[in-house]
Amino acid sequence: MDTDVRFMDTDSYDDIYAEMDRVGKASGKKYYKIPCGGTHAGVELVSVLHRGENEASDHA
Repeated sequence: MDTDVRFMDTDSYDDIYAEMDRVGKASGKKYYKIPCGGTHAGVELVSVLHRGENEASDHA
C-alpha cells in the first residue's frame, strides 16, 4: 500500500499532523492521514480502499 511510517520525538499532535500534511503534499499523490492511536480509522481505510471508494468517512 506504499505506506510511509515515521517516528517523531514530540508530544504535540499539531506537530505530528503538520508533518503528515507536509510529507503527503510533497509526495504529489493522494494521501490519507490515520490519526494517532487510529487503529479503528486504519481498519476503515483498508476497507474503503478494498471497496474502491474515493473517500473515507469522518466517523472512523
